[in-house]
Amino acid sequence: MAGLPVVAAGTESAGVPAARLPGWTRWYGGLLVAVGAVQAAVLEAFYLPLRIGTILLPVSVLAAVVLNVALPRLMVAATGSRLAGAVPDVLWLLIILVLSLGRPEGDVIVPGNGVGLALLFLGALAGAVGTGRALSGIGPAKQGRRAGRARTGQP
Repeated sequence: MAGLPVVAAGTESAGVPAARLPGWTRWYGGLLVAVGAVQAAVLEAFYLPLRIGTILLPVSVLAAVVLNVALPRLMVAATGSRLAGAVPDVLWLLIILVLSLGRPEGDVIVPGNGVGLALLFLGALAGAVGTGRALSGIGPAKQGRRAGRARTGQP
């Protein structure tokens, strides 16, 4: 065991870093996260009018906030590129905006009521936070590595 670096428990990732994976693996990982972002936007839009009796449940707004913060980090982890972290939220916003436009028949999937506007604005705000954290590299994993290095005396 001589010569091995001392690392605090829980500070190393369990898998192989995305930068060391083959290019096709990173590309397909990014594609899967992008498809997940599109699927999340469509499902959130269609679950927007979910009710129990007369009580409107904002489940899709909560899902939008959670997923729009998490998907950019997942994209960065899958592709190894911080710039790719913006892709899920841009796709999400485009899908929500398209679904909020009226069709010639008069159908609107994301209405302009309180819940529809909450989905649009809170989802976009959460997306901006998630993308900003992904682009800057701020997150619990990076902070944990710094703290582990400080305890072990490594640079």
